[in-house]
Amino acid sequence: MADITLTTANWAYTWAIFYATILLTISISTFTPLAHTVCEQAGFPQPRDQPLHVYVYLFAGCQFMLGLSLAVLEAAGEWRAVSVIVACALPMGLLGTTLSAVKGGQGCGTAFWSHALLTSIGTTAGWRLLVENW
Repeated sequence: MADITLTTANWAYTWAIFYATILLTISISTFTPLAHTVCEQAGFPQPRDQPLHVYVYLFAGCQFMLGLSLAVLEAAGEWRAVSVIVACALPMGLLGTTLSAVKGGQGCGTAFWSHALLTSIGTTAGWRLLVENW
């Protein structure tokens, strides 16, 4: 029972590590032959007979920078800094997801709901990290 309690108490830290990992994985995948598939799964399909739009690469670069920053800070045990980054980035992800669905024409399909769920959990984790570390 103690192991479950310990894991439950540290879920926000686990989430932060997962977030850094997923950002790095997605951003690196954008520069591989999997790029079109990654875009489709994220709800932003790109024509397969054309190169990806330049903004996809710019977005991947931002994700890489954010993921690498988080991974380095987590490895260094700088949880105060991690808490600020996670608490700021994930609400913006939720806003971006919502704007994409409403204004971007993608609608509220599977990609929207999976991203909205993950960013909602992440936002909660970010605020919990802020409370614990500040």
